[in-house]
Amino acid sequence: MGGFSRGCTAICQKSHGIGFGRDCGRNWLQGHEEKPEWAFVWQCLVELGFESDRLLPIGRNWLQGHEEKPEWSHVWQCLVELGFESDRLLPIGRNWLQGHEEKPEWSHVWQCLVELGFESDRLLPIGRNWLQGRKGQAEYRYVYKVVYGRWPPR
Repeated sequence: MGGFSRGCTAICQKSHGIGFGRDCGRNWLQGHEEKPEWAFVWQCLVELGFESDRLLPIGRNWLQGHEEKPEWSHVWQCLVELGFESDRLLPIGRNWLQGHEEKPEWSHVWQCLVELGFESDRLLPIGRNWLQGRKGQAEYRYVYKVVYGRWPPR
C-alpha cells in the first residue's frame, strides 16, 4: 500500500470515522454526496484500485450537480488522468470553465485541458482573457506560462 493510500486510510478512520474496509468506504459514499470529504474518500478508493469499474462512473455521476463544490475539479481531474470517458469528460471540463473564473480551481481545469491538447485553439484565448485583472492571483503565473510559453516578467 503506497503512502497516499496508507495516509488516506488513517485520515478516513481518524477524522471521518470511516472504517476503511474497502466495502465500508464504498458504502459510505452513498448518501454522503454533499459532504466535503466525499471526494476524498472516493479518491482514496480509486487510488487503492478498488472496483474501478464501479467507482469511476460514481465519480462521473457525482460531477453533475456538484459544480460549485471546490472538490469538483479534483474528481474531474482524477477521472481525466485515468483516461475514463475522455470524450465525455473533456467537454464537461471545458463547459465548467465558464462561470467559474473566480474559483482557484479554474486554472487547474483549464491547464489540464490545454495540456491534453483539447481544443487548444479555443482554450488559449480563454486563458489569455482570464489573465486580465488577475495578476495578483497565485494561479496567474501558471496560466501565463501556458499561454505565452514563458514565465511572466517580475
